[in-house]
Amino acid sequence: MSNDFQNSDPQQQFTPPKSKNTRNCCLFAAGGCGCLTIIIAIITGVSTYLVFNSGGLIGGSINSAIIARALESYCEEHGSYPPAYTVDENGNPLHSWRVLILPYIRSMPDSPVAKDVAETQDLRKLYESIRLDEPWDSEYNKQFASRMPRCFFNASSKEEGKTNFQMVIGSKCISDGPNARMANEIRRMRPVAVIEANPSVEWMKPEDIQFSDIVANRFVDPGSETPGVTCPHSLATMPFGMAVFAGSNESGLYFNFDKFDKKQQQNHPDNVLTIEQIRERCLFETEIGQNAPTLESLQLVEPHEHADEPADDQNIDEQPDVDEDEI
Repeated sequence: MSNDFQNSDPQQQFTPPKSKNTRNCCLFAAGGCGCLTIIIAIITGVSTYLVFNSGGLIGGSINSAIIARALESYCEEHGSYPPAYTVDENGNPLHSWRVLILPYIRSMPDSPVAKDVAETQDLRKLYESIRLDEPWDSEYNKQFASRMPRCFFNASSKEEGKTNFQMVIGSKCISDGPNARMANEIRRMRPVAVIEANPSVEWMKPEDIQFSDIVANRFVDPGSETPGVTCPHSLATMPFGMAVFAGSNESGLYFNFDKFDKKQQQNHPDNVLTIEQIRERCLFETEIGQNAPTLESLQLVEPHEHADEPADDQNIDEQPDVDEDEI
């Protein structure tokens, strides 16, 4: 019985049976590899778009964060935030705050795409090359108009050398133009200092958004010539813009979509703003120069030293001598 089931041909004994499943598996594997390649290409393309296209969330947030850190670095060295613009001896505007923070602009080492968005220019050298005592558009300075740092790029401005990142100007804002708030005036308020606004301006030009324009206009369309807050970026078809806070290395978001604003406010009340909150957080209680702390009042006093409570030794040593005959 056992011999009936033995195969006399040894070659046929080890020949695997032909099946359509082998071909299907090969086709499936090839198709899977092709789909994976397409998915990787799509992810790479989207990632590249988000990083390099200023209309993306990553690009906009990194740019605004770099600006925020540069403002804080300037403040740490000078004791105040940069004015919206510098002026000559006659009060004529010369250069924008964007020029003043050039030496303090740094790439973000903690960013996962730091190498991809790193500034390619030597911005300190650029700053030293600009003649600050001449107008921004003088015959000499106009050669730098096309050398705008990458952190000022965004979606609304399609023209070379133009930006929408603008400081809010007003007597009760971070700057009234030629003057700016002292560091100790900011404290924990974290006011809105810079927003994305239209119309776009030359990056060196001493021109920014007036607070009155924010009050007059709610949102303006990207690329519009009407002055006001704009939302040049888009996240899942929801337009948004970036805000830079003073007194912080962080930036915030504002959406041109009321329902989304209210929902996000519950989870992120400090970093997601409505247009009304932008208006509120641009303002201080006093105008620039009023009730500003003096250098003497900013001096830190050691716990055991109080100006209004002299030491006991001082009271004893400084007591006047009393003549017993006068008593």
